[in-house]
Amino acid sequence: IGSLEAVIQIEMNKIFNCDLSEAHLFFCGGGSCGQGWLPEESTSFIKSVGVTDELCFPYKSCNLDCDEKNPNWKDRVIKVSKRGFARYEQGIKKALNEYGPLITCFDVYEHFGSYKDGIYEHVWGNYEGGHCVTLVGYNDDPGYWICKNSWGSGWGDEGYFNIKYNECNICEEGYYF
Repeated sequence: IGSLEAVIQIEMNKIFNCDLSEAHLFFCGGGSCGQGWLPEESTSFIKSVGVTDELCFPYKSCNLDCDEKNPNWKDRVIKVSKRGFARYEQGIKKALNEYGPLITCFDVYEHFGSYKDGIYEHVWGNYEGGHCVTLVGYNDDPGYWICKNSWGSGWGDEGYFNIKYNECNICEEGYYF
């Protein structure tokens, strides 16, 4: 959702409070709290069904029934006409420059939750699972990706983090709209 919200604002050439429903995408698009979801499924859902605004189906941190969305959700839906993915460092950089923010995934370890600033590298802790984030940029010197996390502005560097290239399987693929 973070990637789509940014792309919409870029395409409209205007910054505004674009707030789409993570719950609609997650609970109606094949996700579950126990299993999560995959980027291919979510981008396909956004292209075929679309996603509504946050007020139509607010997110709660529990399993929600897709029927909990506003009855007029179809009148409020946003769809995309294109979607795709890029692979490997150079392809992802090219897609970022051409399409804007991307969806990417990586492996999360216990200590990632305590990230505050700097360039993240896995140092300690057990594997927690996979996690998807919005890839917003990169810096070749010294070599890291710039990502927006979904955990709010109170986490990390105001909701963002930098992660070293090739760390925790980050950016093996990036998905765009």
